[in-house]
Amino acid sequence: MKKILYVFIIIILLFSVNSTLNAGNNDIGFFGNFGIMAGDDFKFDPFFWYFGANLDFYISDNLILSPEANLIMQDFNFETFLLQPAIILNVKLSNLFVGGGIQKMFLIGGTEAYSTDLGLKLNAGFRSDNIKFTFFATMPFDSLFENMLIGAQIGLGF
Repeated sequence: MKKILYVFIIIILLFSVNSTLNAGNNDIGFFGNFGIMAGDDFKFDPFFWYFGANLDFYISDNLILSPEANLIMQDFNFETFLLQPAIILNVKLSNLFVGGGIQKMFLIGGTEAYSTDLGLKLNAGFRSDNIKFTFFATMPFDSLFENMLIGAQIGLGF
């Protein structure tokens, strides 16, 4: 229960930081995301879905730094889930973007504690002011392009 409280505090802080920093300023964007994930075999067995949030900080006209936090659930089991914080550097070309960064997963709930080593997250997609479509792949650094999770998400900007 304590871990769930921490997740909600992080989400509230993201909303607070966005509303404070984004007042009259378009250099920061906030997106609430929803998506699906599968293994690299695309069988969707098991089926993973997630929701989360990310901030887009414009470093320059073509560079975006995007910290994010996602909750990943298997099937529709609400007893345990993974928390996936990540930070990604994206290159923006018009409304398209491509980038990569680091991510880590933590098991929340259940009887055991678990966390992965740092991993690589690659993404590409389309972004407008109020909507973002992203395709991504996550993988461990010690076995690049093996044991990947591949996903797609839609984000709504606030």
